[in-house]
Amino acid sequence: MNLFNLPKGLSSPLPFAEVIAKARCEKRWLIVNIQDNENFVSHSLNRDIWKQSMVQDLLKTSFILWQRSKEEAEAVQYLTYYCKDDEAPLPLVHVLDPRTGRKCEQWDVQKFSSDVAAAVVRR
Repeated sequence: MNLFNLPKGLSSPLPFAEVIAKARCEKRWLIVNIQDNENFVSHSLNRDIWKQSMVQDLLKTSFILWQRSKEEAEAVQYLTYYCKDDEAPLPLVHVLDPRTGRKCEQWDVQKFSSDVAAAVVRR
């Protein structure tokens, strides 16, 4: 197993429209993570954050993770719709309300662990 791979089964393989519908039905928030495979921070996000057991437990109970590479067609569509700037800082991590599709949070990847804990307490 590659040290920088996302843990198997952590990200939903569903297309965006289906994963947001699933999150709505399951009453879970949707975390969108768009990665740049040429940016080391994207790889370290997989290694240092998504592999933490606390984060994985939170995802299983309160969130669905939808991770895509910036080159994928759905990621390009997502960036076009949700990011106003021509150049979105990657990797990006957004939390969407699946009932409305509205972006509720945009987390700074550098502070991600503490932001996740604070967001879960607020919800």
